[in-house]
Amino acid sequence: QTILDSKTTTEPSIVLLTDQLRLARMPLSQVQQLARKERPLPGKAPSRLGRLLLARPDAELLLLTSQGRGHKILLADVPPLVEGSDWLSAEGPGLAPGEWLTAAVAVTKPPRFWTVVTRRGFVRQFLRIRFDRQLAQGDRLIESPIRNDVPVAIVNGDEGDLLVLTRWGKGVRFSHRVIEGQGSIALELEPDDEVVAALPLLSDTQILVVTAAGFAVWRDTAKFKARSKPGSTGKGLIQAFDVLGVFPHEPEAHLLYLTYSGKLAFVPVADIPLYTQSRKGSRARTFDRDPAVAVTLVPPGAGT
Repeated sequence: QTILDSKTTTEPSIVLLTDQLRLARMPLSQVQQLARKERPLPGKAPSRLGRLLLARPDAELLLLTSQGRGHKILLADVPPLVEGSDWLSAEGPGLAPGEWLTAAVAVTKPPRFWTVVTRRGFVRQFLRIRFDRQLAQGDRLIESPIRNDVPVAIVNGDEGDLLVLTRWGKGVRFSHRVIEGQGSIALELEPDDEVVAALPLLSDTQILVVTAAGFAVWRDTAKFKARSKPGSTGKGLIQAFDVLGVFPHEPEAHLLYLTYSGKLAFVPVADIPLYTQSRKGSRARTFDRDPAVAVTLVPPGAGT
């Protein structure tokens, strides 16, 4: 019945996830109303709420954990978040002791290859058919050669280049095809830095880099050429130490932020200027003492 119900609407949902794999979804229109009224999320939100996904009605969620295991969940199976609801009842797949959610993506048309990126910059490609088989068996999908490393991003690896971005605003770009069969080290990281996001690039395009403090830069990747192979110190895309994410730049899109206290905020991308060099960026939103913990891009036509 939930699958049938999901086919009766075309409105996207915003999926909220916690480290402990509690999930809930809200219609995009309801999220917009909360943001306009500056109201917090309904119900008592659990701690460690720190991930947002925009998902179409027929989407499937692909989740990776700190132990390199994977889970798939239909959007229709994610419980709705309504007034009076209890987040503690919104349990997701079971986790082992000490295991937590580290990467998530909403999928409507799965690629032939997945590329997985870890916190310490290890990258590896997987044929989706084999990936799905291992996932169904509960196998460990990725194991980094770096100690205490965990996956932080999973992206379409079919074509083009991969852009890997760190919390300190350093990035590296190279073709998916040059990733070695057993994986490669994407870039050399400072001890206190870590990878926070990855983005597939089919060609030279424009991207948006955003931070937890509410700053953002719009950059042209034509000035950020792909390297012949993985491994470098990276190039500065933004002067920051709190990068949250990187997205394709769409002038009519909006950024949706989730703050530490559970508040939501929409910011139009059109207000963010183009930068030709690494800078601190423009303040897209003032968060004061309530920094953003997650952000996603809402493209034009999705309901904003």
